[in-house]
Amino acid sequence: MKRFDEENLFEHYSDGDDDDDFIQAELRDQQQLRSQQDQHLDIMSEGLTRLKDVSHAIADELDEHNRLLDDLDGDIADTDSRIAFVTGQTNALIKQSGGMKWFCLIFALTVMAIVLFFLIIS
Repeated sequence: MKRFDEENLFEHYSDGDDDDDFIQAELRDQQQLRSQQDQHLDIMSEGLTRLKDVSHAIADELDEHNRLLDDLDGDIADTDSRIAFVTGQTNALIKQSGGMKWFCLIFALTVMAIVLFFLIIS
């Protein structure tokens, strides 16, 4: 069995070619690690660039949809005002023509005319 003493303790750390080889190996490992990190950073950079482009395309699409919705809102407001105008004219016509009783009579006669038409056809 080998005895532990100070001479044996420092045998592994002698100055020589082994130390230079160890240092060179460590430098190569560090260089390889940096190279791998650079590759990973390049991949991440490409992915982030694509993500940025996609987000810009989505923002442009959303702007276009907002514009279309604003146009649609304007068209709906215009149509709503036209419907309100026609409804007002219709109510005025109903009042001028004798009110609801004449409207109901005209509606009933129209329904009877349709029923008679189908009875004649069959």
